[in-house]
Amino acid sequence: MIAYCGLYCGDCPIFGSGMAGLAKELLVKLEESHLERWGPGLSELTDEFKAFANYRQGLDFLNALDLLRCERTCRQGGGGGDCRIRACCREKGFEGCWLCAEMESCEKLDWLTPVNRGAHLKNLTVIREQGKEEFLEGEKAW
Repeated sequence: MIAYCGLYCGDCPIFGSGMAGLAKELLVKLEESHLERWGPGLSELTDEFKAFANYRQGLDFLNALDLLRCERTCRQGGGGGDCRIRACCREKGFEGCWLCAEMESCEKLDWLTPVNRGAHLKNLTVIREQGKEEFLEGEKAW
């Protein structure tokens, strides 16, 4: 459950959550209901329905959520197939970035920072200094 990058899949809000499938089901139901035709008019009826004016944005969000499918860890072939971090670790024969001397300065890890505010680097440091077992027993950053 520890990804090559140091994230812990068990704490991921997407991993195995089924959110993508639920988003897809809702998209199908909304399309079947033809809500796009009469929904925007609801926004003018009462204050409770003002959000219907943003119907298209809601669909955009659901479509994006539908793309967040992660049912297997990266070690099991899940995640992005083009992950540079996974490719690098496999190429170097590393179980994870915590074994790499370039971990702190690696540009391949940078893209994760906006998503998890550097949690992966915190986890990698704990794993490097204390080991995987201690990391798994302790609190993990996300």
